[in-house]
Amino acid sequence: AQETQLLRFKPGELTSKKDQFGTCIFIVRDGSFKLLDALGGECLLGPGCVFGELELLQVRAGGVIAGEFGGTCFAVSSVAVLATMKALSRTFGVRNLHFLSTAPLFRFLDAPDLAILSRNAFSLVHSSSACLYHEWQMPKKFLYILKSGGLVSCTATRQNCIFPGECLDHRSALCQRPHAETVRVCAESDAEILALSFQLLQDVLGENAEDFLWRCVLLRMLRDLWSDRPAFCTPLMWRDDPEGLARACVIKSFPAGTSHMFSAEEADSIVWCTTLDGSLPLSEKDPQHSQEIFSGFRLDANAGSWPKDVLLAGSLTSDCTLAVLLQDAVGAVDSAADKLQVVKNTLILRSLDSKQQAQVAEAGQLLLRQQGQLIFKEGDLASHFFVIKEGEVTVSKGGEVIRTLGSFSTFGEAELLSKKTRYFTVNCKTDFVTLLAVDTMTFEQLVKDAVSEKLQDQLHLRRTDIALKDLRKLRVIGNGTFGTVQLMEHQPSGMRYALKCIRRSQAVAKGQQRSLCNERELLMDLDHPFILKLVRTFKDSRYVYFLTEFVTGGELFSAIRLLGILPGWQARFYIGGLILALQALHEKLLSGTFMKFLRGIC
Repeated sequence: AQETQLLRFKPGELTSKKDQFGTCIFIVRDGSFKLLDALGGECLLGPGCVFGELELLQVRAGGVIAGEFGGTCFAVSSVAVLATMKALSRTFGVRNLHFLSTAPLFRFLDAPDLAILSRNAFSLVHSSSACLYHEWQMPKKFLYILKSGGLVSCTATRQNCIFPGECLDHRSALCQRPHAETVRVCAESDAEILALSFQLLQDVLGENAEDFLWRCVLLRMLRDLWSDRPAFCTPLMWRDDPEGLARACVIKSFPAGTSHMFSAEEADSIVWCTTLDGSLPLSEKDPQHSQEIFSGFRLDANAGSWPKDVLLAGSLTSDCTLAVLLQDAVGAVDSAADKLQVVKNTLILRSLDSKQQAQVAEAGQLLLRQQGQLIFKEGDLASHFFVIKEGEVTVSKGGEVIRTLGSFSTFGEAELLSKKTRYFTVNCKTDFVTLLAVDTMTFEQLVKDAVSEKLQDQLHLRRTDIALKDLRKLRVIGNGTFGTVQLMEHQPSGMRYALKCIRRSQAVAKGQQRSLCNERELLMDLDHPFILKLVRTFKDSRYVYFLTEFVTGGELFSAIRLLGILPGWQARFYIGGLILALQALHEKLLSGTFMKFLRGIC
């Protein structure tokens, strides 16, 4: 108000000149004004109308002249307008951020993405009983989320309430077809809606934007049908957690004409699925299910009517998008404190901040498995990565056990990074194994970018496809009783490793064959940050080779000889690392013979 002037204009007086940048915006108080567009047309502006805002944005606009009887306007300077707009933008941005931080699915996005979405979203207020859109009306490419008030969705067969935090129909916009519902505001109060453009989501979320939008579709579908939970036949652990189910599922899209959606191995790993869009032609082998399954139909592997071959059926007649829940996501154990403790104790997750760790813990599921139970097998679809809380698992490929993983080790992340099927088969080794399962969406939004470097290093140390011929010698870094240790570079990836070369003739002469075999087996069984990791072993006519991680800094013994007596804080640091490694060895019931594999940090 302090920056506002009251101006009076005579009849026909020029108020705003055509194609000229302005310094004010005008609000009509009384009288009338004529807006002249570029084509010579006229538009009458009465009390309450605003003009001059386009000129502030440096966009060419038409001129404005006072009407037949003149009029008065409030004029607000551009400086005041822009300052006010910036202040309002910050205020609304903070409000939007607070809302999105608690909205389903959005609350698991990382903080920078949420901040960008909040600043660029805008709110729409609709009065009570107003119609937002009609069935068969073409949609706009926006994701609309109800912030406050209530909405009612009506179709020919169903009427559902939409509550704050829920999304409106954006499946139609994704598929570029008319709305399948009519949405009105409840009669009791107005409704405020937050709008996010698809382009904004694409810019912020990148390749994950479409996956995120389909998860919003799934969550809306689940909530619309949640009143019929028993018939909906979701796994028991998800009956009262539709958001958890929406995060746990894998979204798969197939174009029309696809002949095989899943291989037999992939189909075996699916316990539940629903069609988000399109239809599935059922196999002709089952005469009771010869019709097509349309959007929203559920398939439950535990139900007697599960037509397993529906996912192996013939050519699709239309584009189809499915949400599938895999066996490795099904469990029954859950404790918020236990989950957070697992996250904090996992090496690759320690680089996350406390808020991100809490979000990963909230999104994760603790699963209890028994000895011999299959967690997943080679060729299965991948929807989660896992952290071992207690117990041990064996990792095998082609029937051969590659390594054993213990407490706070991770597995399954390689497939989420590559978006491919499972590379290995994982089984429970001990009597009981407790796992923290983290879904794909949480991995993509919270974990992947923050720990990508550590993940890549870890995956390089678990590779099984490295060949001796692909290694290039850089230099000798050590000598031992039976041979040398060389620094090698894996030429395809550029990763550096240490290669221990043992002369077979000397090993045989000293009777060390059994010891070398034991050494290999035990190192393959160990997975601890303070114990040297064995990647692969090779042999030829002269040597046996142990390919291990390359640890810089030298040996602890040499460092102590160089440094002399250590201060108390340094001694505690080194001894603490040794104790943690000894604890891991003790849990494996290993003898002191393998102390030489302890890694000091220098």
